[in-house]
Amino acid sequence: MKKKFFLVVSLIVLIYSQLFLVMAQVPAGKVLCFGDSITHARGHGWVEMVGERHSSVTMINAGRSGRKTSDMGELAAPLADNPDADWVLFFLGVNDLKDGTPEMVVSCVENMDWMISQAKEKIPGAQVVLMAPIDINLVTMNKVNRDKHYNDKTKDSLYLMEKEYAKLAERSGIGFISLLHAVSRDNFYDGLHPDDKGQQEIADAVWQGLISTSSDLTVDSQHFSGLVPPGSFAVDALVYPLTPGQVITVGAEGSDICGFTNQAVQNAIALLPEQGGTVRMSPGVFKVTAPIRVKSNVRLEGSGPDTVLRIGDGVSSRFIVDADFGELKVTVENPAGFERGMAIQLTDSECNSCWAVSTARITDIKENVLYFDNGLVRDYRADLDGIVSNATSAVEAVEAENVVITNFTVDGNRGGSSRMDGCRGAGVFIFWSKNVLVDNLQVKNCNGEGISWQITEDVTVRNCDISYSANMGLHPGTGSPRTRIINNNIHHNDVDGLFICWRVHHSLVKGNQFHDNGRFGICNGHKDTDILFMENRIFANGSDGVNFRGERAPNAPHRNTFLKNIVEDNGTKEGGYGFSFNSPAEDVVLRENTIRDTGKGTQKAGIMIFKNGLQVKMQNNMISGHQEGEVLSEMDRN
Repeated sequence: MKKKFFLVVSLIVLIYSQLFLVMAQVPAGKVLCFGDSITHARGHGWVEMVGERHSSVTMINAGRSGRKTSDMGELAAPLADNPDADWVLFFLGVNDLKDGTPEMVVSCVENMDWMISQAKEKIPGAQVVLMAPIDINLVTMNKVNRDKHYNDKTKDSLYLMEKEYAKLAERSGIGFISLLHAVSRDNFYDGLHPDDKGQQEIADAVWQGLISTSSDLTVDSQHFSGLVPPGSFAVDALVYPLTPGQVITVGAEGSDICGFTNQAVQNAIALLPEQGGTVRMSPGVFKVTAPIRVKSNVRLEGSGPDTVLRIGDGVSSRFIVDADFGELKVTVENPAGFERGMAIQLTDSECNSCWAVSTARITDIKENVLYFDNGLVRDYRADLDGIVSNATSAVEAVEAENVVITNFTVDGNRGGSSRMDGCRGAGVFIFWSKNVLVDNLQVKNCNGEGISWQITEDVTVRNCDISYSANMGLHPGTGSPRTRIINNNIHHNDVDGLFICWRVHHSLVKGNQFHDNGRFGICNGHKDTDILFMENRIFANGSDGVNFRGERAPNAPHRNTFLKNIVEDNGTKEGGYGFSFNSPAEDVVLRENTIRDTGKGTQKAGIMIFKNGLQVKMQNNMISGHQEGEVLSEMDRN
């Protein structure tokens, strides 16, 4: 009797455990597959194989032979035709990698980033999955594909692409499937395309990948018929309570928090749970006396350019007692104008820039003593013009990740506010943070720099207008790999449009305009390596369009590539060059750029290589109109 009871219980446990596995692992719904010839497969490849084997999904083949990631405009039609898709799968990249280079991979990642955002926007309910392309077989590669320049460089780039696609998927919060090793070496019919066995291997890998990324619990109708209804089954508040993405409004009457101050916005951010949410600011002018600090997983958004964060008028005083390292107070000559909660900056004539500057917030004021929350980073002497001011950023992300800052105006009140050091603050300041998107901002009139980010990973600044800063427009530095600067207009800043400081590498600068800046359009230098500058227009800047700063060889900005840029009419103040090389940077490539003076006579030469510079690799550039010559070398002059 006990044995029978045990067998019955065991059978029930087995059935329901298997039922749970099936429910938890089987994807369901419409799956839109956007890819190249490996996806198209003449109508019978991995897409159709998945659909034939698994009845819970309806597979839509949107592949096209020869498609590259740069053909991203083709995505619009399948997204419009399938608004009810439950999944969007991307399988692209190998066609971009003929004679592959790291710069090509960077471009692919940027194109995929755009397509992912489009899929999320057009079909917000769909789960998006990015798939790393399959490897190639150089041993069996036929002559046709070898002549198309699919080669060992392609193979190396595919391995790099797998890593970069995985990072992009993580940043974007989407699924990732690596197909790099999905196809056996013998299952390529031409070294590039899989045969039927290879297509089945892809189908199996994709299915297992969908299972691992699925957030829907589904039931396969072929199993356990009658026990549970077939179809899709979503968990509803089983383990965790349902918490929709929280949105808190701030500003105008009727908002969740009323008030047009930085503190009102900060209070709204403080109300969000640990998992984050959105703070939405209404139109209006918000007075800023201390930076709005955006914490992890928070989206700070305005209502367009009429949402204005305006930095308040400046207050400053000499301090009359030395302020020492680690101290949390300073004795000032005149405390008038300082307030609790206000930001401060502390300097003297010797410690007055970059990391020698101290910043904090006032916690209390007693007579002429200001108390604050961050210990001083240097010893400051009162007899060396020691000054404390209320210099501040408008917005900052400090020790944060997964942050979005979007859709408003920053007015730095340049004529009235205190001067802010660019390593310690800016209109928007990002520090010791990662995965930060700054999008669709107008940043103007900052008494310092427009946007600065220091010690960061994966910061993207796109679709912004940065103008009339008293120093640099954009300033990434102090170790900020994987920076992306895309489709911005950076102009009329007193010094450089883009000042790439120290250790900014493996980054992308694409589709921007840098113009009418007081010194250089772009300046880079110390260990700023492996950056792709693509499709930018750099014009009418006061000195050089692009300047490579002087560095010793180990620290030079090696392996930078300039592709399809327009560099024209720079040197508007006292003359300049299109490109000025003052650094022994190796493997710098200029390809398919237009470098010209259109008759204004200000851009003296297209390229100037000074004695500390090295020759650059030049391919298919158009250089014209310069009075002193198209390509000059200081060594030749001597």
